[in-house]
Amino acid sequence: MTLPVALVEDSQEQQALLISYLEGIRRDGLTLQTDAFASAEEFLEAFSAGKYRLVFLDIQLPRMDGLSLARRIRETDRDAVIVFITSMAQFAVNGYEVAAVDFIVKPVLYDTFMRKMDRILSSLTAQREGMLLSVQSVGGGTEYIHTDDLMSVEVFGHKLVYHTKGGDREGYGTIAAQEETLRKLGFLQPSRSAIVNPRFIEAVKGDTVRVGGAEIPISRLRKKEFLSELNRWICK
Repeated sequence: MTLPVALVEDSQEQQALLISYLEGIRRDGLTLQTDAFASAEEFLEAFSAGKYRLVFLDIQLPRMDGLSLARRIRETDRDAVIVFITSMAQFAVNGYEVAAVDFIVKPVLYDTFMRKMDRILSSLTAQREGMLLSVQSVGGGTEYIHTDDLMSVEVFGHKLVYHTKGGDREGYGTIAAQEETLRKLGFLQPSRSAIVNPRFIEAVKGDTVRVGGAEIPISRLRKKEFLSELNRWICK
């Protein structure tokens, strides 16, 4: 399997470093084919929807920045996996609006890069890393939701609403009963009545976090901790 990769980075030194990292990746049956570009404009001349499966974008590009370029990509290509490269971790959260899957903070260290690439390539090769979560269905019996498909859980009255990629599911129980399991899988808790999957966060604005199109409140008491945990998840 050949994986087409685009790297958009204006620094020749950083570009050479990242190419050397990518060339060093060895996986059975997987070959990475990397095209490097020094600007957004150069990339757009070569780009077409579906051409690249994985795209690395430096946020601080000259003229058109990486976030603006990502918006252009998303106009025609919703499936390309976008990874931002940035020297300013505090700005990385802006990438959620264009469905970036990860962020790499400069200086790019070899071990950090390889750890992130292992996770990204596992996702691209359809290896599901989560687990089945049991839900006490409102209609009776037990249903199962794979945590890879779970975007968030919210409390509404005496019910839990599970927002998944396939639609909403309702169940009985308490959020505390699911909290321990989901937190171990990297889910974050913006309030006592919600748990969110950081992979589906699209934006954080003021006192809300948008996850899969839903606006979920961030409680005043948990805001600092939530943003700190989100930043650690971005940078890990």
